Amino acid sequence: MLKGEPKKTDGECYDLFQAGFKVMQSSAWFEAAELFRRSQVLKPYTGTVAREGECLLEAGEHLKALICFEVAFGYDRKFYRAICLKARALIGLGRLAEADDALALAKRLNPEGRLADEVRHLLGPVPRAKKRRR
Repeated sequence: MLKGEPKKTDGECYDLFQAGFKVMQSSAWFEAAELFRRSQVLKPYTGTVAREGECLLEAGEHLKALICFEVAFGYDRKFYRAICLKARALIGLGRLAEADDALALAKRLNPEGRLADEVRHLLGPVPRAKKRRR
C-alpha cells in the first residue's frame, strides 16, 4: 500500500478518488465509500482507505470504519488523521479507553493538531480501572 493519496498520473484511480470527494459533498456516504473502495482496487493508498473509513464513520458504520483506519494506520504509523478518526470510531463503539489511548498517540505525533482536540471533546473523561494491590 502506498502512503498518501492518488495523483493525476494514477489515471482512473485518481478519477474515482476525486469522484468520491465530490459525492462526499452531498453526504452520500455509502456511494462515496464505494468510489474510494473502487479506487483502492486499482491502486491502494493509505489516504484512500482512510477516506473510505471517514465515509463509513459518517454513515454510522463504526466497526467498518475502524477496520479502514486500522489498515491505513498499519501502513503508515504516523498517519495523524487516521489515528484521530480511529478514536472517533472507537468512541462510537463504546471503547473509550482505547479511544483515549489513540488520542494520546495522536497528540504525541502532532502536539499542535486540532483534530485530536476536537475528538477528545467528544470523548470526555474516561474512567480507568484501578489496579488491584496484592
